[in-house]
Amino acid sequence: MSKLIAMAWVFILLVNGFILGKVYYNRTEVVTQVALSERELQLPYNYGFAKEDSSLRFSLRWSTSPQKNELIWSWRFNNYRDLDLSKAHFASFKFPACTEGYQRNNKQLGWVLLELNGPAYKLALSSAQQSLDELLAKADTPASKEQKDELDKARENLAEVSQKVTRLFIVDAAAERELVESALQKRAVADKVDSSRVLFILPAEINSSYARCNTSAKSTRGIIVNKLLVDSLHAPKAMAEGFPSRTTSDNKVPFSATLSYGRLYEPWLSDLKF
Repeated sequence: MSKLIAMAWVFILLVNGFILGKVYYNRTEVVTQVALSERELQLPYNYGFAKEDSSLRFSLRWSTSPQKNELIWSWRFNNYRDLDLSKAHFASFKFPACTEGYQRNNKQLGWVLLELNGPAYKLALSSAQQSLDELLAKADTPASKEQKDELDKARENLAEVSQKVTRLFIVDAAAERELVESALQKRAVADKVDSSRVLFILPAEINSSYARCNTSAKSTRGIIVNKLLVDSLHAPKAMAEGFPSRTTSDNKVPFSATLSYGRLYEPWLSDLKF
């Protein structure tokens, strides 16, 4: 019995040592730092109401870039996950062939290129403004009840896009990190003027699109980004001390945070202001 207990303690120490060693190695070099806000970092839905849980955690809010006619609902509520890739980037995943017994469960690990406050977000913002402008141009004077309802929805959408929803988009992906790094460099060179844009790379879990084996589909090189491998972030107790315990009326606490990504592309909160 004493030997079993000793072996159990050794195992626990080894596992903890491995985890701490991995954390230390990851943080020996900061690869990327990203400044985010409550628009990109989401508090748990029960934050401020769970009496037994005093910890503070955030999850990353992101989207892929939708088409204009899908913008208002899919992107605004952060559930758009589809992305079309170039031929080379799609081929890098080596998804199984389309056969009669083809299964859609073809989950793979890959790398995604994220863009903060870049062209993808600005396109979403201009699309929301354009949708409102088009409705205003077509509206009668005075506007009918149906037109007023449409205008109210368009104004609400524009306010959400410009002030509340995430500005973080996944804009490219590949199975090999080198391919995504090359795409990052090309985008950075092509747009040197926009200093507010931030580009960075993270590992993710990816599936091929449901339409991949449909020969009549518009695109057969689509993927679905299921999730980032690390999208939940714990705020150290000292950093989180004094953080508002209840959310505001729109369920958000205004704050700014700095995320640091280390050698293993794993993030941690290096700063939090509220």
